[in-house]
Amino acid sequence: TPLPATGSWGPSVAASMGWQGTHTSFAASYSQGVTGGGGLLGAYNSKSASATARWQMTRAWTGSASGAYSINKTIGGVFNSEGQNGHSTSESATLDHSIGEQLDIAFHYDHIDQSFSGIAVIAANPNSDRETISISWHFQRPLGR
Repeated sequence: TPLPATGSWGPSVAASMGWQGTHTSFAASYSQGVTGGGGLLGAYNSKSASATARWQMTRAWTGSASGAYSINKTIGGVFNSEGQNGHSTSESATLDHSIGEQLDIAFHYDHIDQSFSGIAVIAANPNSDRETISISWHFQRPLGR
């Protein structure tokens, strides 16, 4: 049978800022509001913050790092389960190297930590680490030729 509908309303707030220099940039954001979905059942009061920094070290090397934090608390209703309340953090770092005009290589690392004690799948394995290496070839040509 389908799940019963739940709903709630409340004010939402969002703020963001950014700064850009010659070789560096920084951005940060914050938001809060009532949300649904996102893998959780029901309506939640959600708060989240994130920040990203980027630095062009040389013409060929660029590094960036980012982090985020979010917290979700159930509002109530049919799915009012304190065990689904929780938070998550994520961090990532990237190092890009331009090999030539058309070829780039990137090294990327992600880490996610989640704390939702009432969700068995997450409670059993709350951390995730991922490392990737990618090679990109860029090609372009003007439109209309």
